[in-house]
Amino acid sequence: MINFTPKIRRFLKKNRSEKKEPIQVKDFIDKFSEPIYEDTHIFKAQDILIKNKLSGLPVVDSSGMSVGYISQKDCMIRMAKVKYNNDVSKLVKDFMTKKCFVISELESMLTAMDIFTKNSYHILPVINEKKIIVGVLTREKIFKYLASIEQQTWDYKK
Repeated sequence: MINFTPKIRRFLKKNRSEKKEPIQVKDFIDKFSEPIYEDTHIFKAQDILIKNKLSGLPVVDSSGMSVGYISQKDCMIRMAKVKYNNDVSKLVKDFMTKKCFVISELESMLTAMDIFTKNSYHILPVINEKKIIVGVLTREKIFKYLASIEQQTWDYKK
């Protein structure tokens, strides 16, 4: 009989004690240094996205709670309007997506994988128990982790 169970024990031993807890979102989040607020200038938001090498980030209020999401696509629309139409709108709130899907840092990695596979999201803002944004989870990070897990089978060769 072939055993197709991934070898995740090494990962669990490195990152936790011998507890057999599910791997959580908080084990994979990326923290970002600068938050983006609704009243942030759109050009500053573009710089923050470029600096963090992310395709988007949550927009937060003064307490750190999510109020929206700004993406590279939103910024590209803005750049086109400025350069070709002399549009004068300047703030993130004029271009951000108002609804933002978030995930708890305590959710399992399997829940995050399910969300990424059923939606076209590239990034999920991660919140703590107080609903404050603590970082982001990228589809790329989950993908790299899954690719790094060794598969135990007799007929697969790297």
